[in-house]
Amino acid sequence: AGEELYTSYNMCEDCGGRRDVYGTPEILRDYGFIEQYPQRWIFPEAIGFQIDEKKEGSGILSLSWIGNQPNVQDYEGLRDVKEGMKIVAKTLLKNPSGDIPPNEIATIRQFHEAITKATDLAIKVAYTDDEACDADDDVCVVPSTRYDDLSDNKKLDYNVDVCDIDAYMEFEEYDDIDEFKTQYR
Repeated sequence: AGEELYTSYNMCEDCGGRRDVYGTPEILRDYGFIEQYPQRWIFPEAIGFQIDEKKEGSGILSLSWIGNQPNVQDYEGLRDVKEGMKIVAKTLLKNPSGDIPPNEIATIRQFHEAITKATDLAIKVAYTDDEACDADDDVCVVPSTRYDDLSDNKKLDYNVDVCDIDAYMEFEEYDDIDEFKTQYR
């Protein structure tokens, strides 16, 4: 009597295999709240990590990777998320629409703060050599998972359109008065 009950939405025995695919964003989406620590951040087709407080209420956070250590693309993806969150903070969160109820804005801000804190920590941890290097060592051994395997013979398609610019090049407001061909066309 009088004890707290704890439940898990993603780490329980009967959660249907959510452990590696279901994290803090999915809990917000499905249940409407930002979970306390530990928080799991899983970016499909990329990386995942768990953040926990070393001691409850201390604010000192630790991060552990779910699956593989991040590679260069994962690191760049985290930096993209971080930059995206900066833009959201400067635009959408600075002057939110009056159509969004105040309690929802509060939850959005709470999620923004959580994902910003998570990506900042992941970026910081991703490329530190704390595990690989000791202050007394002259040589650091960096894990091979840090870098892409350049010995892979990856087929690169150099003819991929970066963006579809045909719509921009139509110039419907202008009339053609002359056309000519050059050797550069």
